[in-house]
Parts: sequence; C-alpha cells; structure tokens
Amino acid sequence: DSIFWDYDNGLYDSTLVDGQTQYDTAGFYDVELTVTSKTCIVSKEKTIEVMEFPEVTVTPDSVGACVGMDVVLTADSLNGEETDFVWDFYTVGDTLVGNPVTRYFDDPGTNTYPYEIHITFSPKNCYKTYYDTLIMSAWTPPTAEFKIEDADGMLLTDGIEGINAGNDAYFSDLSTPGHGILQKWLWMFGDDDIDSSGPNVVHAYTTRSGYITVTMGVTDEYGCSDTTTHQILVLESLKFPNIFSPNNDGINDRFEPWDRQKSGYFLSFEMEIYNKWGALVWKRKCEAPNCPNYEDENFWWDGKNKQGNDVPDGVYYWVVYAKPESEKGDIILNGSVTIVR
Repeated sequence: DSIFWDYDNGLYDSTLVDGQTQYDTAGFYDVELTVTSKTCIVSKEKTIEVMEFPEVTVTPDSVGACVGMDVVLTADSLNGEETDFVWDFYTVGDTLVGNPVTRYFDDPGTNTYPYEIHITFSPKNCYKTYYDTLIMSAWTPPTAEFKIEDADGMLLTDGIEGINAGNDAYFSDLSTPGHGILQKWLWMFGDDDIDSSGPNVVHAYTTRSGYITVTMGVTDEYGCSDTTTHQILVLESLKFPNIFSPNNDGINDRFEPWDRQKSGYFLSFEMEIYNKWGALVWKRKCEAPNCPNYEDENFWWDGKNKQGNDVPDGVYYWVVYAKPESEKGDIILNGSVTIVR
C-alpha cells in the first residue's frame, strides 16, 4: 500500500498520510492524492486557492503626542478579509487588540518602538505576523505658573494681599516650557471675563469681590498644554457723596456709592436713612448673590420716605451695615448727606 501527494507546485510526498506543503506564489492549485492498495489505484483531485497576503503598513494619526496622550494606530493596505488583529509592543510589554488601536507614549523625546501585528484572515483562517518599528515623539508639556501683582508691584497671588475692586491687577506668566515653544495663553479671571492676548495681561474686577479663583492655561507649538490656578483677594470699597439732587433730571438723582464698579459685592448689605430728629425715613437691604445690584437704580435712595413721598430738602444721616464677600470683617459706615433739589 502507498500514498502519493502531488501538490501542483513541483513538490511531491509519499510519506505522510496527511500531506502538507508550502506555496510561495498565490493562485489556484490542483492537488491530487493517489492511493494504491495491492492492485487497486484510486486518485482524488481538489483545487485549492492560495491567497496573497497584503503588504500591511501602520499609520499613526500623528508623528508624536504630548507625554501620556493617546495616539491612534491604524493598519492599512488591507484586503478586507481580516478578522482579528493582535498588536504586541513587546519591548514595553504592551498587547492591544483590534484595528485601529489607541496607545499612549510616555517616554519623553523621540524613540523607536519595535512591534508585531498578528492578523487572522477569513474565511480561510489564514494568519500572518508582521514585524516593523514605529518612530514616535513624546513631547513633554509645559508647566503652567503665574503671579499676580498690583500697580506698585505688591504680590497678590493667593490672597497674600488684597486689591480694591476696580483697580488694575497685573497677571504675569511664569510657565516653564517643555519640548515646545510656548505660543498660546488663556486667562480666565473668575468673573466670566477671559483674555487670550498674551503671557502678561491686566484686569480689573468690577462685578465680583472676595476670594476669586484665576485659571491660566498655556499651550506650546506641539499642542501640549497645562493649567494652573491661583486666588486673588478683591476688597470692597464704599464711598458715598455728601450731596445729591433727586429732581429727576437724570443727574445725581439717587444717593449711591461713588464709582459703583469699584465698590465690590457683599454677602449682606443694609442702608438706613434718618432725619435730623433720628426718625427712620428709608431703608433698603439685600443678600448675596449680586448684592447690591448696582444695575438696579431702584435699589438706592431717591429722596423719598417709606410712604413714597418726597422728603424736604436738608441734611439726612445714613448708616450702612455690610458683610463683605472678602470676609475681611464687617463694614459699618455712617455719614450725612444733603438734599438740594
């Protein structure tokens, strides 16, 4: 008895019951098996297809990334019959499954990463392992830092000292670059105002007071970024005139602070007006937030009493009780004001 395999590739075999061979060229092959038993000879032929493996290349979505950020790797030039992908970055002990895959690179600088991709093809259940190297750059991001000063150079960072509402505060970048040159700055002052004009900016607080958190973000030429925060203490400053004329001419019609934008805001605020005999004529109070509302003209005294009637011209006495948002102690102010219509 004998077995004879003709693999149609110039190779033959008469020793193995289950034949095997290797094809170096894709195409169709007529494999013939001949079995001889005594005087009986039986042959069976079957055509098989040997597929061409694609030349797989790997394309990253970037030639580099900031340290710790993801890079998307995609195996390209495929034939559409791939079913499974296993990536092995064996020098760092990292195995990923799928296509594309996401991997981060945390070794600063430009480095070479050898890898292999084990790909299974369907429906023939063929597989092949591709070997290559990937050159990637991992850029160290900047370290954000800044300081805050007043116009005289006094340090205001983190509430070491305070600045009166409405006065200019000076913000200066102290960031340390990473691999790239610093190119963008974003200042968020904590009062809904932002500034992206550069590394050193000036800002005055006119809508908030107390401890305010300032955030600065910095970005370099590679898109790597960092943020940091500090606090600034904005102090309230109340100053009132000693005369006003509530005659509805649109000028000095109400008793209100000088330069409202520099007054600041309070957790609570109460104003009382007395006549020369000590009788309470008018009273107004509010609580945070937005206390007092400087945009509300009706909040301030218009020269009328509690019944809504004009009080006579003359001298009146006022008292203000206020609890600042800065929590730097309660404010109690008093003085006199003259009405001249």
